[in-house]
Amino acid sequence: MAVVLMVALSLFVSCGKKEAQPNGTTATPVKTETATKPIEIDVGINTGWDTLSPFRSNVGNNLPVISTITYETLGYLDGDNKLVPWVAKEWKTEDNGTSYDITIWDYITDSEGNKITSEDIVWVVEEAKAKALKPNFKYVDAIEATGEYSVKVTFNNNLVGVFETFMTDVLVCSKTAYEKAGDEFVNQCVTTSVYKITEFVSNSIMAYEKRNDYWQKDELLPPQLRATVDKVTVHVIPEAAQLGIALETGVVDFVMNFPASTAVQFDEDPAYTLQKAKSRNGMQIYFSGAEGKPVANDKYLRQAICYAINNQLLINAVLEGFGEEMHDSAATYAIGYQEAWLKEEYYPYSVEKAKECLAKSNYKGEELVLLGSSTTKTVAEIIQNCCAAVGIKVKLDLRQMALITAIRLDGTQYDMFINQVGGITLANHWNTRYDARSYKTGDATSRHDMTLADMLSEAYTVNGFTPENINKIHNYIKDEAYGYGMYQPNMLAAWKNDLGITEVVSDNIKMVVPTACKYN
Repeated sequence: MAVVLMVALSLFVSCGKKEAQPNGTTATPVKTETATKPIEIDVGINTGWDTLSPFRSNVGNNLPVISTITYETLGYLDGDNKLVPWVAKEWKTEDNGTSYDITIWDYITDSEGNKITSEDIVWVVEEAKAKALKPNFKYVDAIEATGEYSVKVTFNNNLVGVFETFMTDVLVCSKTAYEKAGDEFVNQCVTTSVYKITEFVSNSIMAYEKRNDYWQKDELLPPQLRATVDKVTVHVIPEAAQLGIALETGVVDFVMNFPASTAVQFDEDPAYTLQKAKSRNGMQIYFSGAEGKPVANDKYLRQAICYAINNQLLINAVLEGFGEEMHDSAATYAIGYQEAWLKEEYYPYSVEKAKECLAKSNYKGEELVLLGSSTTKTVAEIIQNCCAAVGIKVKLDLRQMALITAIRLDGTQYDMFINQVGGITLANHWNTRYDARSYKTGDATSRHDMTLADMLSEAYTVNGFTPENINKIHNYIKDEAYGYGMYQPNMLAAWKNDLGITEVVSDNIKMVVPTACKYN
C-alpha cells in the first residue's frame, strides 16, 4: 500500500469576473442574475512563464493559476494537503516506495483529441529526465509501460517526498501533439487541461479558454480543479506599484503574489479583501562549516548571532509586517514539520542572551563576512546592526545571484550566508543544507558533521521518517545553530469585494483558487 506524504503547492490566487467592451477593453462587471453568463477573470501577477514547454525548470513552475490550468499532472495536493488522483487514477507500491505501479484513466484526451496512453507518460518522463531541468527527475531510475494505461516507475532511492514530487512534476501531454507542433511547445501547447491556451506572450500575457470537451468528470476532481470560469487572462506586471494600480483601475480583477510594499494599502480598505497565507519558503541564515572560519566550530558564537537578530524588526522593515517568525530553518509547510515546534523557544531576540553566549565563545573581535544578494540588502544591514549591538563585527558581501550561485557551496567564502531554502519535505531541506554526504565539499556550508549525516540517513526513508527521528534532528540542528530560520513571509492576494464571489475555494495552503470559486 502506498505511503502518501504531502507537500504544499503555492496556488496563490483570488477571484473576479469581467465583461468585454465593444472597443476591446475591459471593465469591472456589474453583478448579474444570469447564471449561464460567461465568467471572465483577469489576474495580475509579478512574474510569468518564458516558455510553454513541458520540459521546464522549477523557475515559476508553481505560479498560481498558471501551474494548474496550463498542464495537468499525475497527482495533485488537494485542500486537505492530500495527494489525490488527477491524470493518474491510482497507484501502489510493494517495496516501501522504491517503485510504484501507476494506472492512468483510460479516457484522457487533449484539446485536439489525442488520446493519452502509458506511452505518452513514459515519453514525458524520459524526456524530462534527459533534459535534467528539474532536480527531482534525477531520482528516476527507470520507467516502463506495463499496459496501455499503466506504468511502473522505479526510483534510485526511497527518499521521503520523491514520489510526491514526481507525481506533481510530470506535465502531461501527447507525444504526437508535441512532435506535430514542431517548436517544442515554446509558444503554443496542446494539453489535457480543462483550459486551452488562446494567447501567449513570453513573460507578459497568458490567456485561457475553457474546453467544452474536457475529458474528466467534475465529481472525480477535487474542488480546486473544477473549472467555474470560462476565460482567464493572466497579466504579468513586474512592477509592484503598477500591480496595485491595475487592481484599483479594474485592469485586473485580483492580484496574487502581491508585494507587501504595495499590498499594504489594501489591508484595511473595506472595498478589498487582502488574503494572507504563509509562504512555502522562509528567510534563513546559514553558518560556514569550513575549517578556519571563526563560526565553524564555535557553537556559542553561532548562538550569540541567532539571539542578536531581531526578527520582528526584519518583518516590519522588509515585509511591512506581513510575515511570521520561524521556529526551525525549514518553513512550516515542509512535510514532517511538527506543530509542537511553534510553541518552543527558538532563539528569541535577546541582547542579554546574545552577550551571555558571546562571553562563552572564542570570539576575538574578528570581522565576520555576511554573504547576501542585492535583494537581501536590507536584511543584511539589519543583521549587521543587530550583531554590532552585542559586540560582533560584520562585513557585508552583497553579490549578484549568478556569483552567489557559483560560490554558495564553498564555506570558505563567507562566515554567514543569507538564503531562502525550501524543500517539499524536511528530508529535502536537510539534504540540501545539512547532509555532509551531499556535496564534494561536505554539506552546503563545507561542514563535515558525520554524526548529523548518520541521523539524516536514518530519517530519509519512509519507515525512518518518524516524529522521534524528526525531533531528534530538529533539536540537534537547533542546538548546534548550523542554520537559523528568521522569518516566513506571508503570500498575499487581493481583490475587490464586489466581484460576485459566492463561495471561495481554497488550496492546500489556504489561498483561494480563482478558476474554482463560485460566482453569482
